[in-house]
Amino acid sequence: MAEKLYNGGGLVLPWFVTPERLSELKTFKLLLDDVFVVTYPKCGTTWTLQIIKLIRSKGKQDDAALKHSLPWIENEKISLDCKNVIKPRGFKSHMTYDRFPLGNPHELPCKFIYVSRNPKDVATSFYYHTEVAFFPGIDKETYWSKFVNGELEFGNYFDHVLGWWEHKDDDRVLFLKYEDMKKDLKKCISEIASFIGADISEEMVAQIASQTTFESMKKNPLANNAWPNS
Repeated sequence: MAEKLYNGGGLVLPWFVTPERLSELKTFKLLLDDVFVVTYPKCGTTWTLQIIKLIRSKGKQDDAALKHSLPWIENEKISLDCKNVIKPRGFKSHMTYDRFPLGNPHELPCKFIYVSRNPKDVATSFYYHTEVAFFPGIDKETYWSKFVNGELEFGNYFDHVLGWWEHKDDDRVLFLKYEDMKKDLKKCISEIASFIGADISEEMVAQIASQTTFESMKKNPLANNAWPNS
């Protein structure tokens, strides 16, 4: 059975991102060292979250699934008591800049890492997710029309990226490109570590890079939920 989409006040959202949840998030207590990984779907969210988790643990793996230790904040199935969230805390979000449920990102105390990706690759990856989850049997022409017109979950890809791109120079925003992560993962790991205030050695950077390759992530059941492009 396909999941449901609904119009959340002008933005298409999956059924589990409810108006009640978004309202509840307005009172969520943020911490100074909280970090949000924000993307349009299929742009490397899981990959980036795993990098952050390993940076903060100094490369040590644990027995906690990534989706629980660095959860998707808009998902109503996730408890906001954060008992299982490792500290310093990390969260996943797919919301647009102007609709970020916790308030205006520029006025919030936390940090944001936004990851963009080549729209052709996003559209291709998102098609298979959409065909399974929301529109079984959808043909590619109909899908493409929905994609470019913002009729899929989390709206128009280009508007989503542009909204965050306009704030890429804010002190609390780090704007990354998926393609740069693939080209030079070690460099991007170092950038992420510096941005979130983690002091790690070159040896640790190399270790984390080896643990976050496509091959390593696929073999790790605690890290590969919706891998590789969620």
